[in-house]
Amino acid sequence: MERMGKREWLGLAALFCLFGGLFSYLPIRGSDRYLSPDETAVAVSALEWTKKGSVSLSEPLAWKFPGLHPRSWITRFDAIVPVGFMGWPWINSLLIRITGPSWISFAAMLVILSAIYPFYRILRPLGTNAAELGTLIAFSTPALILYANRSLFPNAGLIALVIWSCWILSVMKKPWHVFIAGLLVSTTLAIRPVEIIWILPWFIYFGREWRPTRKQLLLFCLGILIAWLPLAWQAQVTYGSVFGIGYFIRGNPDPYAVAVVSSAPQNPAFLPFGLSLRNIIWNSYHFLLGPLFPWMVPLLVAFVVTYVIPAKAGIQSKKHVPLLVIWSCLFLILYYGNGRYADNIQGIPTVGNSFIRYLLPLGVLSGGVFAWLYTIIQSRRNGRIIIGLMALILVFAGVFQAYAADSEGLLNVQPEIARYDRINEKAKEFFKPEDVIISDRSDKIFFPDFRAWSPSPDMETIARLGRDSSKIGIGLFTRSLSQSQRDEWRKAGLEPVELYADSREVLYRLQPIK
Repeated sequence: MERMGKREWLGLAALFCLFGGLFSYLPIRGSDRYLSPDETAVAVSALEWTKKGSVSLSEPLAWKFPGLHPRSWITRFDAIVPVGFMGWPWINSLLIRITGPSWISFAAMLVILSAIYPFYRILRPLGTNAAELGTLIAFSTPALILYANRSLFPNAGLIALVIWSCWILSVMKKPWHVFIAGLLVSTTLAIRPVEIIWILPWFIYFGREWRPTRKQLLLFCLGILIAWLPLAWQAQVTYGSVFGIGYFIRGNPDPYAVAVVSSAPQNPAFLPFGLSLRNIIWNSYHFLLGPLFPWMVPLLVAFVVTYVIPAKAGIQSKKHVPLLVIWSCLFLILYYGNGRYADNIQGIPTVGNSFIRYLLPLGVLSGGVFAWLYTIIQSRRNGRIIIGLMALILVFAGVFQAYAADSEGLLNVQPEIARYDRINEKAKEFFKPEDVIISDRSDKIFFPDFRAWSPSPDMETIARLGRDSSKIGIGLFTRSLSQSQRDEWRKAGLEPVELYADSREVLYRLQPIK
């Protein structure tokens, strides 16, 4: 591993300072309120894991009311458990032990930020200028900036550990290198196991020169087990199976539901979104040719240079790296493109859409490809000027899209988090922690300070909760109720009492009518 000079260290320090500022806009504010139930689930799970070694939360009413849980959770036996994978909550539980719960988002952001160093080292054989430009492009993509700020989502953390794993696999020499490689590989794949389909070929490629001795192989396996065993134990305790994954675990059955046998075909487990060419085309058109298009350009140019005009361009390129890039892009687009994501309440494509989050690796790959293109273009006439302008456009476009392009940009969502804090504090004046607050999408405001129920159940179920659990207060957070809606609640035996209004939404107490 070649030593770096003073100039390189200064360049890396500048990159760390730049992206440290861009990535910390939300985490530095230290709010324990989040924009998504997924982020909230990771934070709560990590904290529970730290405090009591379990991610389950007791819920005495879980059998009687199996829907009584916030989104990203399900009822299981007499508890609610997170729906998802254990890897990222486990990593964050370790971070909590170091920084405390107040800084969990900031600590997770630092994990993502740290990947700048190994990414630069991976690109360094292309030249220092190419490596710096490639790193600048990769880490300034809008999805990475956004989800480094919303660091409790697992996607950016996954990318960071993939980069660290690839680099350590490429430099394994000493025993401790091998041990750390096993630890990183196992932890990385535990964050989102389905991603192994595109990640594993990269691990194989970067570790292709490793010829392990028996001792090294044992150290590698030891690293894997140290990461895997606590996750396997937690999955067994939480879901009843070592191989249990939250997305494929069923919650408690509804005792009042009528069994219905569906004749519709079931999607295979490896295609949770089904198979829909129409959705793939729709997502590709609206996102790859929309918000993500600037970062698709380097990938498209590299494809043309490598496979269409290699002889004319005089390019000598190893084919396996472009094939790995193509495979990763195709898998992510075809696998996740089958879903239609309704993250935004207006139903329009935004930078915070789940599909963009799932395609986050494409931006990082674009940065690596950009570094390679620099080595080709720089020697052409005006090549450095052209590539420099391209880099500036991509960087400014990335920052703008992440911060201000639409309603889910960072500048727009930060006031929304402050609003969540304000509503939560107000709710504490009227409700106790054991009370239930019902909403359609606002569980992230109230959970875990209260028992949140989302999406909202039918009126009869809520009325039954009021009759069966008279000591539990029931809140409703929704748009202002019309007179006819109030009358419907009264017919169900509940009087909606307005407590607090914020913008167009109102917090009600559903008071049983005696």
